[in-house]
Amino acid sequence: MSRGAEPLVGRARFTTDGFDGEEQLNAWRERLGPHFGMADVDAVRSSATFRASMESVIVGTLALTEILSDAMTFERKRAHAERRHRDEFTVGVLVDGVATAEQDGRRARIGAGEMIVCDNRRPFRLVFDRPFKQIIFHCDRVQLEARVPDD
Repeated sequence: MSRGAEPLVGRARFTTDGFDGEEQLNAWRERLGPHFGMADVDAVRSSATFRASMESVIVGTLALTEILSDAMTFERKRAHAERRHRDEFTVGVLVDGVATAEQDGRRARIGAGEMIVCDNRRPFRLVFDRPFKQIIFHCDRVQLEARVPDD
């Protein structure tokens, strides 16, 4: 394999632990934007602290991220979707906790061990009612569609 053909490999870690209570949610918002794309992120309950962390492994255009977070909402509005920098799907597996997912007028309640697929070209909303742990896989649309049978 030539040097130029090697995949880009990296790791990233982030936690809100090093921030003052009132700055924790803002730091989380700032970190999620570049990593997951533009969205509105809010705590479900007002509190003096907001604890969250993520760890990602990136190989080429694929990323696998583990998130542990207090209860929160993540909403990608139409304006966010139109300004996206990457065209990808997000696949999430909830390891612990409960979430409600909404996209295209559909609503689903997700529990531990269940998966959700979000099309990042369209608005969606995720509500995590309590602290949760989720594994998220980002996949470039072109790569995924090339591997999915076309019926």
